Amino acid sequence: MNRPDFELILDKCLEGTATPEEEAQAATAARQSSELNDTLLRELGIHAALASFRHDDSAFADAFMSRITRSGQSDAFAARVRERFDEQEPSDVRPDAARRRPRVARFPSETRSWGWRITGVAAALLIALGLGVHVALQRLSLAAPAPFATVTHARGDVLVVGPHGQTAVDPDDRIEPGATVVTRRALSAATLRTPDGAELQLGSDSRATFCIQPGADRADGARGVHLAIGAMRAEVPRTHTAALAFTTPHAEVQILATRFSLAVDALSTRVEVARGEVQFTRTSDSKTVAVRAGHYAVAAEGVALAAKPLAEGRTPATAARVTVGLCALYTFGAGGGNTVRDASGVGGPLDLQIDDPQAVAWIRPAGLTVRSPAVLASRTPATKIIYPCRASNEITIEAWITPKIAAQGGGLGKGAARIVSISANPTERNVTIGIDISPHPEGSYEARLRTTTTDPNAGVFAPHCPARASLTHLVYTRGATGKDTFYVDGVPGPSGVSTGTFDNWANTFHLVLANEFTGNRPWLGTLHLVALYSRCLTPEEVQRNFTAGL
Repeated sequence: MNRPDFELILDKCLEGTATPEEEAQAATAARQSSELNDTLLRELGIHAALASFRHDDSAFADAFMSRITRSGQSDAFAARVRERFDEQEPSDVRPDAARRRPRVARFPSETRSWGWRITGVAAALLIALGLGVHVALQRLSLAAPAPFATVTHARGDVLVVGPHGQTAVDPDDRIEPGATVVTRRALSAATLRTPDGAELQLGSDSRATFCIQPGADRADGARGVHLAIGAMRAEVPRTHTAALAFTTPHAEVQILATRFSLAVDALSTRVEVARGEVQFTRTSDSKTVAVRAGHYAVAAEGVALAAKPLAEGRTPATAARVTVGLCALYTFGAGGGNTVRDASGVGGPLDLQIDDPQAVAWIRPAGLTVRSPAVLASRTPATKIIYPCRASNEITIEAWITPKIAAQGGGLGKGAARIVSISANPTERNVTIGIDISPHPEGSYEARLRTTTTDPNAGVFAPHCPARASLTHLVYTRGATGKDTFYVDGVPGPSGVSTGTFDNWANTFHLVLANEFTGNRPWLGTLHLVALYSRCLTPEEVQRNFTAGL
């Protein structure tokens, strides 16, 4: 048998699709040809490494034992393999890492030293099967490895992704080193507990990978968490802060704290410390800042790396507010500057930039007065709001506002003054709430919602919901049943029905306050609080937020 034919059959054997006749052909060919025997050993070693996707012997042993158990011959087979281990000496092991097939990715340098052992295990496997391969083997413990963590709680759409595919996560599931946990859609979440007692809470629309870092001072290695996107809160026993390492695409966190949270989006990483302290390092330039309890910091291009008080933009009332389904929250507590911070703590922060700082005035303790036309827009598309709303077909937009005048907006053909909008321009949007003088000259609130039954400019929900030039708690909700409702100061107003789903929502639109993204639909007045949810708040929840006040 030539080498290409042998490799084709070997691939099928490794995939479990080979027939008994093909398996016999491969075994015979390996016995008769030293070249094919070397190929077999090399491929088995690589396959084992890929299958376990880990950096330690015990992890491979666990996968190996699982495999032979499924084959129904674990007792006798494992005994024969272990007997072969005990008979071999390690001195003659000669790895051959120079020749590998192009389709197999190379492993990091730290993994190559243990590749010899995997080759030895593969050879022992062949000996136990009676193929007569004569190689020297290193001893390998078959003890099952400890998991990275155990799932204590899972809600919604939570998956674990590993070398063998993806499966749904349930409580008490083991998360092995090398696995990735993904929370998809709104309201999905997972809580994990490590053997050291650390508790990790993964928020919705998040992705985290868990690994054991070799070469650490600990015998079993330090546990590493890479949060690629989304939000995570961690509580670590004070005696085990050195046993966990956290990274994101933008930063590294050295734990001196015992309770903190991370929020990651495409452009930034935010850390908030509730207890203790962390060393927060921006990976782009290796700059580091100490962030102690009650403070936060953001690692992003063009943003000064500094620890700032969490009290900025937070008030006691926010603790009593509804948080389930929250996507973004703006409390306007910065007191200055040209950035409105997202205080939700959900996912990566969706901060807003003020295009003309001279057009606004910050007020104490919390608020921003828009005195002349300005655009307050997110730097990136509002995907942390768009994706979960598109999945749920629901949305709630809440705003505490004081309009400068009630009669705003351009009237028929000129459009409403935008209070909150996820849009690109005056004729393309996902959702907007605003004030218009058409058809009510005194000024009335309206909503525009894009669905699969509307054009890109969206359908208009314009009940008689009069605006007034005084402090107002305004809420717009849309449920999956299609019901649209405005609430003013906690009291529901007229309702309507919008058909269709959010499947055609564009994921490139930005969040904009007090104007259209293009700057030609200005709203004037004071913004005290704005919140967006990926679900339809109930009347009781709207009343709860109204009662919480500012």
